[in-house]
Amino acid sequence: MQEILDKMNFLTRVEISQSGEAIELTVKGDDMGRIIGKEGAMLKSLEILVRSIVGRLYEEGAAINIDAGDYLKNRRASLERLAKEVADEVARTGHEKTMPRLDARDRRFIHMCLKDSNKVTTFSQGEGRDRRLIIAPQ
Repeated sequence: MQEILDKMNFLTRVEISQSGEAIELTVKGDDMGRIIGKEGAMLKSLEILVRSIVGRLYEEGAAINIDAGDYLKNRRASLERLAKEVADEVARTGHEKTMPRLDARDRRFIHMCLKDSNKVTTFSQGEGRDRRLIIAPQ
C-alpha cells in the first residue's frame, strides 16, 4: 500500500494493525480527499488492488480494510445511525423499508448492526447492482 501511494506521489504514511481476522491499513498524511475519492471510490479501488496483490502472494489471502482520514470509521458510524433510525421507523410503523443502494460491505455492516434486534429483521433481495437491503418488522 505504501509503495502504491508513493508511486502516486502522495505524501502519506501507512500504519498496519490487526482487528480480529482482518488487517487494518490506516493512511495518514496530506490530500486525504483525493485518496478517499468521491463516496470512497478511490479507497475501495485501492483496497481491491491491495487484496489482489496479497491474494497472489499468499494462498490464504487476507481480509484487508483500508481507512484514510477516518473515512471508514465515520462511514460506519453514519451507517449505524441510519440503521437504527430506519429500524425504529419500521418497528413503529410495521412496514418494511428498502435501503438505498449499498455496496456489499455496507449491507453486511447494517445486517450486523441489527442482527440482535427483537423488533426487526434484515435480508437482502435482488442481484448485482440491484441488490438492496430490506429492514422488515420481526
